[in-house]
Amino acid sequence: MATRLAGALSELPGVTVTQEVQANAVFAILPRHLIEAVRAQHRFYDWNRDTGEVRLMCSFDTQPEHVDALVASVRRELEAAA
Repeated sequence: MATRLAGALSELPGVTVTQEVQANAVFAILPRHLIEAVRAQHRFYDWNRDTGEVRLMCSFDTQPEHVDALVASVRRELEAAA
């Protein structure tokens, strides 16, 4: 699921996946102005607040619809900010 998440996020404008996915973590830079709005809908961690890099974790029970919902939230916030 982490690979699915990284792939979908990397297709969004303004989002940069910063590390190769090796296990269950995805590191990505999100536009800082939308981080809190997305965080209100999904739980994730700040990795570097100065750059807007976050750490997104998948687990053994992460389902495709969970990944799709997070990506949809980021997309909605990007569109709302445009």
